[in-house]
Amino acid sequence: MPLLFRYERKYLYASLGGTIDYYSHTKWIWTPEEDTIETSNWRPNGISNSIKFGVMTSVGVQFRISNKMDVFFEANVSASDIFRDPVNKKYYFFWNHLLGTGVTFKL
Repeated sequence: MPLLFRYERKYLYASLGGTIDYYSHTKWIWTPEEDTIETSNWRPNGISNSIKFGVMTSVGVQFRISNKMDVFFEANVSASDIFRDPVNKKYYFFWNHLLGTGVTFKL
């Protein structure tokens, strides 16, 4: 769940903010030969392993199609699952890079 601050110009926009994500730590495995889906927990339970904090930034363009409809194209980068290795004291991140498009409607 991101909380982003957004800066808009006529067609361009940029946003930056923080994220809080909940992970159930359930691994879904599909075996195509047998057409079966198995689930298993791959991390120990606990609140510290389930809630992850991160940062997110995005840039995009948006165009008005009609009075109540816009289309947008967006590039997004986020670093989540931030953790510190206790041995070498370095910080590590799980990086996500996304490209997206969509349509927004005004009620």
